Amino acid sequence: MNVNDTSIENSTWESIIQKVKNPIDHFQPPIGMKLSTKNLITIFKQAAEEQWESINLTGAGINEIPKEIGEIKSLKSLSISSFGFFPDGLNNTLKVLPDEICELVNLESIDISGNPICSFPSRFDKLSGLKYIDLHSTAFDSFPEEILCFEHLEELNIGWCNIKGFPARLRKLEKLSAIYFHSTDIDEFPEVILDLTNLKELSISPKIKQLPPDISKLCNLTSLILTKSQITELPEQIGTLTKLERIYLTESKIQSFPKTIKNLINIKKLDIKGTIFEDIIPPEILNQPAFDVVNYIIRYQEDPNKLKLNESKMLIVGQGGVGKSSLLRRLIYNSFSMSEVIESTEGIDIEQWNFPIDGQDYKLNVWDFGGQEIYHSTHQFFLTNRSMYILVWDARQEDEYGRIDYWLNTVESFAGESPILLVINKCDERKNIKQVDLKSLQDKYPQIVDAYKVSCSSGIGIYDLEKTIKEESVKLPLTNIVWLSSWIKIRKHLEELSNSQDLITYAEYQKICYQYDVKESEAKSLSQYLHDLGIILHFQTDVLLKDYVILSPDWGTDAVYKVLDAEDDLLQDRNGMLYIDDLPEIWKNKNIYPEDRYSLILRLMENFQLSFEVERNKTFLIPELMENEEIQLKEIEFSDETCLTFQYEYEFLPAGVMTRFIVKAHNYLLNDSEGNRLCWKKGAYLNYNGSVGKIRLFDNVSNKRIEVHISGTNKRQNRELLLRIRSFFDEIHKSIKKLKLIEKIQCNCDVDCDHKFDYKMLLRYEEHGHEEAVCDKSMLRVSVSNLLDGIESFTNRQKERELFMDKTPHIILNNTINNENHNNNNSNSESKNINTNKNTTTITIEIKNVIDALQGDLLDMKEEVTAKEPELANEFDKLEKGITQLNSAMSKEEIIRSGGLKKFNRFMQEVQDEESLLGKTIKNIKYGTSIAQDIADKYNSIAEWCGLPVVPKLFLNKNKNGDSN
Repeated sequence: MNVNDTSIENSTWESIIQKVKNPIDHFQPPIGMKLSTKNLITIFKQAAEEQWESINLTGAGINEIPKEIGEIKSLKSLSISSFGFFPDGLNNTLKVLPDEICELVNLESIDISGNPICSFPSRFDKLSGLKYIDLHSTAFDSFPEEILCFEHLEELNIGWCNIKGFPARLRKLEKLSAIYFHSTDIDEFPEVILDLTNLKELSISPKIKQLPPDISKLCNLTSLILTKSQITELPEQIGTLTKLERIYLTESKIQSFPKTIKNLINIKKLDIKGTIFEDIIPPEILNQPAFDVVNYIIRYQEDPNKLKLNESKMLIVGQGGVGKSSLLRRLIYNSFSMSEVIESTEGIDIEQWNFPIDGQDYKLNVWDFGGQEIYHSTHQFFLTNRSMYILVWDARQEDEYGRIDYWLNTVESFAGESPILLVINKCDERKNIKQVDLKSLQDKYPQIVDAYKVSCSSGIGIYDLEKTIKEESVKLPLTNIVWLSSWIKIRKHLEELSNSQDLITYAEYQKICYQYDVKESEAKSLSQYLHDLGIILHFQTDVLLKDYVILSPDWGTDAVYKVLDAEDDLLQDRNGMLYIDDLPEIWKNKNIYPEDRYSLILRLMENFQLSFEVERNKTFLIPELMENEEIQLKEIEFSDETCLTFQYEYEFLPAGVMTRFIVKAHNYLLNDSEGNRLCWKKGAYLNYNGSVGKIRLFDNVSNKRIEVHISGTNKRQNRELLLRIRSFFDEIHKSIKKLKLIEKIQCNCDVDCDHKFDYKMLLRYEEHGHEEAVCDKSMLRVSVSNLLDGIESFTNRQKERELFMDKTPHIILNNTINNENHNNNNSNSESKNINTNKNTTTITIEIKNVIDALQGDLLDMKEEVTAKEPELANEFDKLEKGITQLNSAMSKEEIIRSGGLKKFNRFMQEVQDEESLLGKTIKNIKYGTSIAQDIADKYNSIAEWCGLPVVPKLFLNKNKNGDSN
């Protein structure tokens, strides 16, 4: 529908009204439709005739309301809001309300927010049943006296108006449970508010500098909004408001909390984003439940011995032989040794670098990663967020220039947006140094700070590099955290314990924390903080390893890397086989690696997906140490013509994807006649109920892909094996952030055709009703369903399709669906109209698909948002419950009754608020707005179908490909 249309024929409007009005008599026009006065008259007349109860005209480009509105005596809810972000011409611009609106004697809710209205009609007080009034962002410059007549009023929003106070008679509105006067001209807390003892929600003007002690009178308060307020401290009496669940202090001037705030045992939300507390409280603590955050703040305020340690972590990465260790020695000790040039780092070396800046002492825990290829897949488990990365490249090695992208992708995939410094080493040994296109690299990887040409042997460029490292270290998140004295004592305790023990159980760690009055959630936060700093190793998300705290990181890393290093001697020509009797030879120091630790280290390797047990307690296989040469299985033909095929194409392929797959899939590995596992470093053969799969990695510089070929006579079993293979790869892919890949399937137009279709694109073809796709090679048309049926059943495809739908589906609400009409693009409009009778309307497959797709988009957004702001996880948990409610509904009426869509509506409103934490976070995430657009599209499709309010078309104006940021 053209949003600029101002005149629509009545015959058209009849069908539109039928389409958007639902059985519970709620009307809201299609999103993006501008309504003329003529349109409104048509709507109002039908509303009066059919006794509608709710009309929402938000963002419909209305500048006047026709008098016919007074005929809708049944109306209970009216929204003419202009609050939001709409395309040109769709903002409502009402300056007056018609007198006839006063005839709506059953009206309970009115929303005129965002319109330049400055007064009510003279008989407005006739609307005595009003319970909800929203006047925010209107032109009222004084409190409208008419409101004082509404004794049933429960909620009043008069924020963003130029009112300067409230009349004393406001106290008569005893049923008021929520009042919002944010961004008004009120600069002192109104005493009359204190008499509204039934208030549950209160939002005050940011000009108010102090809450009165008598705030304790508001004993039913559950939500207190002090966003951007000038308040520097809360009164002691705040602790008496024990029903308080939410306190919003976003971007306020708050400096301290009273000790009594610990009495708020029901507190679920404490928003201190943009306050001084955000800068001084560790993010691990901020992500904890609100009550734990409150307790931490009080302990912080009362701790005279808290200390800012100015400590963080730096990691040096790059290929082997580029001079990483030499750079480390030059930076820390200002020395250079040729022996270090010859000897490559085995595994990881850990050093401490102490230096002064502006009279303060700073410390970097420096991890120097060995660059040998065999280490790469293991390194990723030790790459931490919130650290600084130094990527070293050898100026003499032309062929290594292409590896810069590999390492930058690796850091980005496993360490997020940590700053990176590029260092071109050995620049004195070659005059014609290949230039780094820094600008292009920074465009692709914004976290790159700068590039430096240095020589560790002569010291060229070291001063500038060192200067930048020190400047950047001050900015690192971990550097600026203030440690409580209890944290310092726990750290000291652990460091002393590390002299005699290399690891302890997490239960033992908790007991140590309890000794210093640090409880469970805070203890977990501290362990993550110490892990990121490189003080300990604690893999909190690993099922097994979360139960252990490794006190000496080099103990854990050395143990793993010593096994990999044994490839050159003890494990040479073993093709990855490791026997239990080999372990004493690998871990020779019995004091460091006693035999009772062997099983733990082996489980550590298994959890890193580096190895698996072949024979219980006897033999293990390490895929990373296997031969590169492919094993040929001549008994079975694996050609595209005879097999079920699937392919993954990667833009960037991190090390270890294939070997991790072999570990995950080891229970399905095919054995030869001698019992040997048929796998090699870049591939494997799998067996499942008679179907045999060949999985092969191709890692050419310009073509990185994994091919899957499955041979077998039973097509269903072939599909089952492929499903298992894909599930293993899905788990691996999800563990690598920002991994870009395309799934492809073989064309079947001809036996000689080698074209492969984008699998996800075929899913979209099927969803959009396209029965055929065109082969790019032969230009022949092939059946989409036949292609997809060979890969996965239709039922399973529906689940996958959820992430890739981008359209509003046909909506057919008859209890029986005419499949011919559904598949026919020329089906008449009647099949798309919503049935407005009072009978139960069964959910269509299309709506079910939209709900599934909404769930997929929500998971995408949750992953991106909580990676930046973990505290928002609770908001997404609530939405997931809403999705569960939608999925369990069998009819439109059940969807409406479930309340699931209401949760999404509130969520999307917060997304649109660019001042909210959620709105800001999404805006600053790459593709965040695009995902939000998709969620808004799908929500509106379901909401329109149900006749519930849709969200304004905020996202649909923005560049969906590039986002607004």
